[in-house]
Order: sequence, then structure tokens, then C-alpha cells
Amino acid sequence: MLIGDVSGKGVSAALYMAKVVSEFRNIAHRTDSPDETLQQLHERLSSSPRGMFLTCIYLIVDTLTGNARLSVAGHPPFFHIHEGKVEVMALPSGPPLGIVESEYPVESLSLSAGNKIILITDGVFDAQSPGGKRLGFEEVTDMVRDYADEDSIIQSIADNVDTYAKNTKRADDLTLVQIELNEL
Repeated sequence: MLIGDVSGKGVSAALYMAKVVSEFRNIAHRTDSPDETLQQLHERLSSSPRGMFLTCIYLIVDTLTGNARLSVAGHPPFFHIHEGKVEVMALPSGPPLGIVESEYPVESLSLSAGNKIILITDGVFDAQSPGGKRLGFEEVTDMVRDYADEDSIIQSIADNVDTYAKNTKRADDLTLVQIELNEL
């Protein structure tokens, strides 16, 4: 699972994301290491136009064992819901891809049946009220805690963000991904 957020807006950002997805698919088919995949993707993106970069989390889950390996490139923390609690996963990270040469640490996570992972982009917590007040990461964390037992946590969060923003024009996209391990 790859979640990412490119810099910029409009057509140039969309074209850059298309390039990212194409390059990622090509690399990911040849390696099963999240850190190596991000390193190679960084190398391919480093020749992109100045100011274009990607924050991301690349997570590989072995669905037979529940063992997960992941690497982070400047992306916001994610949420791990397990044993009745919500854990904010702020893991060691390299910088966003395409900016500076760096290493991307690989981390391990052990998942069990019933565990959920919630991945988001900054558009979720950067949403603004009609008065211009930013929602904030802590408020999103509270939402995840409030809806942790629901089947579709992300829909409940998206609905709450929409209510908070009250039809104001978004400055950024709203991206949420829910991964749930049903059984091993």
C-alpha cells in the first residue's frame, strides 16, 4: 500500500503524480523492500522540476503472518488500531522524495486479526472552517478514537471534516485509506 501527496496543485501536480505512480509500479514489481523502493523512487524523481516532491508511506503486509514492513518519506503519522486502543505511529522518516539524497529507514509492525491501519494526507487535518481555523492533527486523532469501532472509520472522519469545513473551498485534497486485517 502506498499513500502519497505531491507538492503543488492543478495539472502539473496531477502529471507529477501520474509519473510517480508509473515509476512506483515499475520499481515495486522488482523489489520487496520498502526502503529500497523509496530510495529508487527518490533517484528517479530527483531530476523532476524544482519544487516538485512527494511525501509518502509505503507499507507491505504479509497477509499470512500479519508482519508488515514500511518506510516513510516525510509523510504525516498514521494510526494503528489494536487491542481497543488507537496508537499514533510517528515513525522515523527520510525527507520527501525528490528533494535531497537520504536513506529511508525500514520499520516493522506486527498486525493481528481485527487490527486496522488508517493512513491520511495533510489535507485531512489542514481542512479549514469558514472562519479560516485549521482543523488540526489532534482533532483528527480524536475522531479516529471516537470511530475506532466502526466498520468505515474513514467515511465518518470524511463526513466530520466536511461538516467542519461547511462547504468552504478546499485548499488540498482529502485522502484517507483504511486497511483492516480480518483474519490470519
